[in-house]
Amino acid sequence: SLWPSPMCCHFCEPGEEWPELDFSKEQYIAQDWITGTEYCSYMVCRNGEIKVACIYPVIDTIDGSSCVYFKSVEHQKIKEFLVKFAATYNLTGQFAFDHVDAGDHTYVFECNPRATSGIHLFHHTNWLTDAITDPMGPRRDAVVGWTRQLMPGMLMWDHKESNAHE
Repeated sequence: SLWPSPMCCHFCEPGEEWPELDFSKEQYIAQDWITGTEYCSYMVCRNGEIKVACIYPVIDTIDGSSCVYFKSVEHQKIKEFLVKFAATYNLTGQFAFDHVDAGDHTYVFECNPRATSGIHLFHHTNWLTDAITDPMGPRRDAVVGWTRQLMPGMLMWDHKESNAHE
């Protein structure tokens, strides 16, 4: 298998010592811990052109990564990245990215080639359906300030372990 088993995954917090790892038996991927403001983006593309997109900060999460509250924001660096990435790779489909804005640079650290929670920001429109079914439709971005909160997620949310940033 190309992917390591879940048993070999370890997440180190900044300043934490690395565990003793046996590289002869397992494969590992290591990346720097980048401090900054975390954002997520979601888009639907057709032939390298974005049809619908949203960008939202990671504010409230269940486990440090699964958002339960969404608020659409403007982020020019992320928007420019999305446009360039979609065009460069002539994307068609649904794509989502996790980003960190470290001030001097915005980093991408994960890509999900599927629908993600960003779709919730389009719950009261037909824009998402149009983006998927209408090849000639216009580009539409979630309106800055649109919000959505997920009740099932909030029922599982425990404030004492929250990472709320606002």
